[in-house]
Amino acid sequence: MCIRDRVKTVDEAVPKGDPRRLVPRLSLSRFHLEHGRPSEATAVARTALGLGEAAFGPTDRRLLQVLLMVGRAEASSGDVGGADSTFERVVRIAAPLDPRDPELAFVLGASGMHFVTRGRSERGVPLVEKAVALQEARGGGDDPSIVPLIATLAGVHQSAGRTREAGVLLDRAIRILERTGGADSPELARFVSQRAHVELATGDTEAATVLFRRTIRLVEGRSGGEDSLVDALIGLAEALRLGASLEDARAAVERALAIAKRPDLA
Repeated sequence: MCIRDRVKTVDEAVPKGDPRRLVPRLSLSRFHLEHGRPSEATAVARTALGLGEAAFGPTDRRLLQVLLMVGRAEASSGDVGGADSTFERVVRIAAPLDPRDPELAFVLGASGMHFVTRGRSERGVPLVEKAVALQEARGGGDDPSIVPLIATLAGVHQSAGRTREAGVLLDRAIRILERTGGADSPELARFVSQRAHVELATGDTEAATVLFRRTIRLVEGRSGGEDSLVDALIGLAEALRLGASLEDARAAVERALAIAKRPDLA
């Protein structure tokens, strides 16, 4: 049964206003978003939100996951003002939650990452930092769920030229993933690559070369990893060029072009 059929089946089985109509609509919204249809995702998520508000009221915590879906869809569809307002509403509804409640860290982190992505670090960073602190207090410093949050903070530092702070955070993220998933976990690739770019920004081409090569090993042969592989090869080429290994740099670029089949990268 497809997702649309599930929505129809639930609608026929339960009365209007029943909160059980929410779940299939959230699934349908997520499906639209994952398949590049953000406008449809937004419309469906807002319908789900209306059902939730009618059933629970406008400030009930049971709306949080619905609001996150609405905000993500709005941001993807280009309605950044709407998305900002939605994520601010998430923060307000979540404020009274017990600090030990795992949902609090999750929704604050998601909201903070939205604002950071929007270039509003002054709003997003405190939310992400609070989410990290809450998660650490609840699950310890090695909880892998904090890794995306740590990487977000690292990206803020990196963009501001604070490479040392960025490097410390990324090293921590990498250590956590190595402990939980092993040194060959494909999940490491994104963070090892980010760490390589930090080293490149500091001028340590030797360290950057090592990290880009590790990224390549992590993504080689992985389904859907072509873009990551090309990015790592281009990064490697830059590190090698700056380190005066011109022939190796050219070979890395040629391999990237062969994979991407995009001569505009030359």
